[in-house]
Amino acid sequence: MKRIQKQIFFEMLHKARGLKSIGWDRLGRKAYLLGMLYHYILHLEDLNIAEGMRDYWRSLNSGAEL
Repeated sequence: MKRIQKQIFFEMLHKARGLKSIGWDRLGRKAYLLGMLYHYILHLEDLNIAEGMRDYWRSLNSGAEL
């Protein structure tokens, strides 16, 4: 999970640098990054839920095999 968070962080920085090259001012880039951060936080919550479901199904399957 940490690897995904680090990858997302660097993707956001890369996108913000691209915005600078097309003329966005500093405030615009900050607003964009905050919006992207909010989006990715919601996405990471979905990933956490999915991981919990996967672990639950694994525990059920491992219990059935015993």
